Amino acid sequence: CGHSLGGALAVRLALDSPEWVAGLVVINSSSAAGTPEWREAARPRMAEMAARVRAEGTGFMKETRLYPAHSKRLDPRSKQLLTGDFDRLQPAGVAGTADSLVIDANAWERHPALAVPMLLVVGERDADFAPNAAAFLDRFPQELVQQVNLPAAGHAANIEQPAEFEAAVTGFAHEIGYLRGA
Repeated sequence: CGHSLGGALAVRLALDSPEWVAGLVVINSSSAAGTPEWREAARPRMAEMAARVRAEGTGFMKETRLYPAHSKRLDPRSKQLLTGDFDRLQPAGVAGTADSLVIDANAWERHPALAVPMLLVVGERDADFAPNAAAFLDRFPQELVQQVNLPAAGHAANIEQPAEFEAAVTGFAHEIGYLRGA
């Protein structure tokens, strides 16, 4: 199960080592869904961000939508925990992630080779990912994929609609035989 950049990493794991994966859950992952054109357009923006983080630290990022304290849909406890995690980020790690991982985790060319069941969770209010979700899902073997939409959720769909997310993932796990019983 992977969210955002973690979704791209989860897809890579499922493609590289399907024997380790019973089923794949991807949540709002533009980095997994990005086309080769997206990759090349994102590369200079990520390099610029990495350079700025190396030069200035992560403080400027607190003025962007990446900063969890600005979220309008997170519950107060999640917002507090995620903001605390963000505040502890090390500039070298953020810069390294921006430089390579965000872009290079993408495996667009390999999507049709997926060999495990996949559930795509779409927070319908994620303006970056939701409009591209159908095209992303169409890249995979159709007998292996399904989608669930969470209409009141944005990018952090798993946190913004936790009960619905849990029901979707648990149902998927039962359906693929990973969970048994009630």
